[in-house]
Amino acid sequence: MENKKTTENELIARFRGMQVNNGWVNLYEHPTSPQMSSENLDYNHNWSSLMPVVEQIEELGFSFQIRKEDIIIRPTSYFGSFPLMISIVKESKIDAVHDVVVQFIKWHNKSN
Repeated sequence: MENKKTTENELIARFRGMQVNNGWVNLYEHPTSPQMSSENLDYNHNWSSLMPVVEQIEELGFSFQIRKEDIIIRPTSYFGSFPLMISIVKESKIDAVHDVVVQFIKWHNKSN
């Protein structure tokens, strides 16, 4: 059974446009592109992987506020069903950013 972080990382990979099938991720959009196990996705512990996701969310019209382990995401303009903000406090900054990204993507998928 997949663990929670693997499932959340697969959610992020799909948001980034990758195909995820049976625990494998196509690294590019082409179906014959190289694959890797979804267990090797590292959004939950690698800033180099996670920050492009933050930037993609910002391009959709949202802002991130990252202060120590307190992370806030809010729309830069009116987004009907978006909560006023999502805020998370964790012991680790990367855990907090990862969790707020997952919450945002879940909201985004329900809204679209």
